[in-house]
Amino acid sequence: IMSWLVEEERRAYDAAAAAGAAGIISVFPFDITPYLCYDGTNPFTGRMGSIPGVGLKKSEGEALQELLSAGEARAVLTLTGHTRSALTRNIISLVPGESDRILQVACHHDSMWSGATEDTAGVAAVLALAKKYAAVKPKLTLAFVLDAAECLVVIGSRAYIGRHVDE
Repeated sequence: IMSWLVEEERRAYDAAAAAGAAGIISVFPFDITPYLCYDGTNPFTGRMGSIPGVGLKKSEGEALQELLSAGEARAVLTLTGHTRSALTRNIISLVPGESDRILQVACHHDSMWSGATEDTAGVAAVLALAKKYAAVKPKLTLAFVLDAAECLVVIGSRAYIGRHVDE
């Protein structure tokens, strides 16, 4: 599961690694804290594969560009963090329909940021649709899924798909 942004980040990473770079700094086109979310990444260490990397939000990238434009710049990057085990849960509601065929309506319910778009807006849309269709008998059976751990390589979504692959 990848977005255009993750695809572009991965393309740039692979090109840098193939060219022999010691590491990579990605500047995101938005002023949000970036994270790495695809196979082989570890957002806690910055490791994306054979070379380390870090993502900067737009304003941080612009500040770095100003420093580089002013002449030689030196920097030390220190990645810190911690890991701990935690339990995540998917939230699922099934609305039986006239058919056993299942249409899934889903989004993730976790977030690395505060705000109404990551992913509160998606949760609101899924809940509103679940409320609407719970009051009627839809043609298809509807599975409303709020999956967990999207920010950790979509493990909630992968677990749900793995359990329901035959459906």
